[in-house]
Amino acid sequence: MRIRYINNTTVFYDIWKWIPTQDLRNGDIAKYVLDDLAKANISVDKVKDFTWIVDTHAEGHDADDVEYLRQYLIGHGVTQFGATYTCYVDTDQLPYPAVCLSNKMIYHMDWYNHLQLQQVDWQNMPMTHKLVCPMRRPSLSRAHLAKKLFGILDPNEIVISFGTNDDYVNEDIKEIIQPHPYPLVVDHPIVDSKQQHHLQHEKFYTAPVKLVVETSNEIDPYVWKSQFITEKSYKALCWRQLPVWYAVPGLVDRIREQGFDVFDDVIDHSYDLEVDPWKRMAMVITEIKRLTVLNTVQLRRDVWLRLESNADLINSIHNTAYSQHQSKITGLINELIR
Repeated sequence: MRIRYINNTTVFYDIWKWIPTQDLRNGDIAKYVLDDLAKANISVDKVKDFTWIVDTHAEGHDADDVEYLRQYLIGHGVTQFGATYTCYVDTDQLPYPAVCLSNKMIYHMDWYNHLQLQQVDWQNMPMTHKLVCPMRRPSLSRAHLAKKLFGILDPNEIVISFGTNDDYVNEDIKEIIQPHPYPLVVDHPIVDSKQQHHLQHEKFYTAPVKLVVETSNEIDPYVWKSQFITEKSYKALCWRQLPVWYAVPGLVDRIREQGFDVFDDVIDHSYDLEVDPWKRMAMVITEIKRLTVLNTVQLRRDVWLRLESNADLINSIHNTAYSQHQSKITGLINELIR
């Protein structure tokens, strides 16, 4: 059920639970809300009596993805509406109170605590590959990215996963990466949500460079278009790797804003400014090619203290983020019901 009671007159609405993105964006929202109202024992004429707070949880919904729901509720007389976002949203420009919890994914699925239990010897980790690129979920853009990576690196030089989440995938996507196999497997042919966050091996740590393929992009239909920093980015920084991103424009700058070293003296992140996603992909591949012909093992040694500093910052943010976010959410609730 998507409706969670905070009190008798205030509810969270978990928009992230099983509402297809295309329905959110084309306004086909009524069937979900009506079903949720029935399950929560709220009659349609009582909708207006509640304060509604949309919760995006661990997803990248932006304000546009929420707007049809907001308008539907307003149409039923709702006057008190707010939202919690995990992607970057300029909440000052919204016509309703909202909070942005942009580093929330740092504690998603408890990946960080599990990583600490692995007790990895990061400094002495054998660098047996040139590049790490986990891409569990298959998509058109990721298929093209994988094919382009195989065009510049020997497959034996890359630790790459693709299509290991057991979702249906169009045969056209499988054909893109031919003659390479589908799925591309690192550990298990099917990797569930727990396995992807609670690794039982060190294979993804064995390259100095990581290509972070973030969740948001502008090529694939019905995915997030927002600047949404997920655990994928934090893992690269915690795994003591030199990070290159394939994401939406401006995401690398958001990483900088959070205080992380993105090694601008070593990596050319100018792709972060390119608005055309296909051109950006080509720029990313060009930069990966340039980097991986360098002695990145020595480069890793040269910047080791900076890599450690990023890992320390991950630890610091992780230790305080949850309590800070709960405080922001409490403040939002109080603002709406005062």
